[in-house]
Amino acid sequence: MLAEGGRPFAIEIANGALADAVGRTRLFRVGTVLFTLASLGVALAPDFAVLLAGRAVQGLGPALLLPASLALVLAEVPADRRRPAIALWSAAGALAAAVGPAVGGVVVDRLDWRAVFFLHLPIGAWVLWAARGFLAHDARDHRVPDLAGSVLLALSVGALVYGLTEAPGRGWTSPVVLAAFTGAAIAGCGAGVRSLRHEHPALRTDLLWNTSFATATGISTLYGVALFATMLLGVLFLVDVWDYSALRAGLAMTPAAVVTAATGVGISRLRVPLPPRVMICTGALVEAAATTTLALAITGTAHFVSLWLPVGAVMGVGIGLLTVGIQTGGTLAAPPQHFAPQPVC
Repeated sequence: MLAEGGRPFAIEIANGALADAVGRTRLFRVGTVLFTLASLGVALAPDFAVLLAGRAVQGLGPALLLPASLALVLAEVPADRRRPAIALWSAAGALAAAVGPAVGGVVVDRLDWRAVFFLHLPIGAWVLWAARGFLAHDARDHRVPDLAGSVLLALSVGALVYGLTEAPGRGWTSPVVLAAFTGAAIAGCGAGVRSLRHEHPALRTDLLWNTSFATATGISTLYGVALFATMLLGVLFLVDVWDYSALRAGLAMTPAAVVTAATGVGISRLRVPLPPRVMICTGALVEAAATTTLALAITGTAHFVSLWLPVGAVMGVGIGLLTVGIQTGGTLAAPPQHFAPQPVC
């Protein structure tokens, strides 16, 4: 997905291959250390430049550890338990999304924004302690993925995001915007060509010939665009139209994420696993119905209990089904040797 949670998407793509090269456990630990130390740097930042640099490194940490974390789960879980394991993994991410805004909002409201980043320090330390016994025998193939291809891919995504960000203000035909889109296209083509020809590509294009994996990836892209736009607009609407404080808006977004997590846990406990196709189609229909209802019924007058809360709960069910369905379909479509995966979403 496009920089979910602030992670650099282009870097994350290459990290499935990087996990194969250096080992999943090592990559997971390195990502955790980077995130924790960068959080300390952000919390102590004396000026904006240091803050910006710290945030960049902080985004790199999860981009390293996320593919490794799912790979560790899949490597340790028997084949017949991988579906519920993926559902629980997805539910854990949703639970973090539920707790994060609420806890962060309370901390910022009561203390200071720097305190949010100080909170990451004990969490990072606990993760490293908990991971001390992970796969001491973690294998490595020492084949580092194509660095030039990774750089080109990062430049392509960065230029595309910059162009989309600047276009509303500068105009879609602005020389700067057109140059950004052109650069994104050129760098993206370059990354694609290198990935097709390189012995150890940064982007595993061969997986796209797998119909199930390619379909899940395409659905995930469209789903991510819609989901993050909805989340951003939701927060902006609560703050700008309903006059919610940042804390209250964060708390208002929490119930949907809690339902998403509960849906993932519920799916993991089913005796008869749901096929990914069923979860994706059902989740998409539920999500479409919920967002349409909200778009038609919402007004400038706040109606949290009668509108926002129930629609958000239904939306959470749809998101949970979609997330687990996409992760399951895409991940299990890949051969087991690719379980240090390129992100499915």
